[in-house]
Order: sequence, then structure tokens, then C-alpha cells
Amino acid sequence: MNFDPFSMHKNMTQQWEKMMGEYLSQQVRDPAFMQILSQNMQQMLDMEQLIQKQIQPILNKLNLPTKECMQKLYESLHTLETRNLDLEEEVMGLRGELSDLKAQFSAPKKVSKPKTSTTKKIKKD
Repeated sequence: MNFDPFSMHKNMTQQWEKMMGEYLSQQVRDPAFMQILSQNMQQMLDMEQLIQKQIQPILNKLNLPTKECMQKLYESLHTLETRNLDLEEEVMGLRGELSDLKAQFSAPKKVSKPKTSTTKKIKKD
């Protein structure tokens, strides 16, 4: 018989996944487990809020930006970049119009010769 470590690993992984799936399925159906899990989740959220309340004054004293400040800065930067691109497009359009006008006015004009009258002027006595 050949020893195949890959198939052995695959079999062990499948058995572990099956056992863990059964165990977690039982735990999720247990109301006591779900109560503990819910309390744990609430405690984690409370801890996160507490940490945020403690970090905010420290960041302010260190004159460091917060996530909200950085988000506002990014939004402002994005707005400015969009306006800049719009203005660049407008300037390029105006440059095109200006070069068209320059070409129109700098083109050599045909000089027309004054028309000579073929009629004779009658002198009045």
C-alpha cells in the first residue's frame, strides 16, 4: 500500500470539518450558548465604545486626525479633484475655440479690387 500524505490530510480535514459542523450546529441550537454569545457580543460593542471615548481625547491632545476627520478630508479632496477636472475640460474647450477664432482671423483675406464704373459721369454745365 502506498502512503499518500495529501489524501490523508484531505481525509483528516474532511473529518474535522464534519465534526466541527456537527458541534457548532448543536451549540447554535442551545439557548444557553446563544445567551452567552449575545452577552459576549454586547460586551465587545461596549468595550469598543469605551475605547473610542478614551482614544478621542488623546488624539485631540496629540493633534492627530481621527477617522472621521480623515473621511471629511478625503471627501473634500475628492470634490476638489472633480471640480479641477471639470475646469480643465472647460479650459481645453475654450482653448480650442480660441485657436479656431485665431485661425479664422489670421487667415489671409482676399483683397477685392475696387470696381471701376463703366458709366461716364455727366458733367453739368
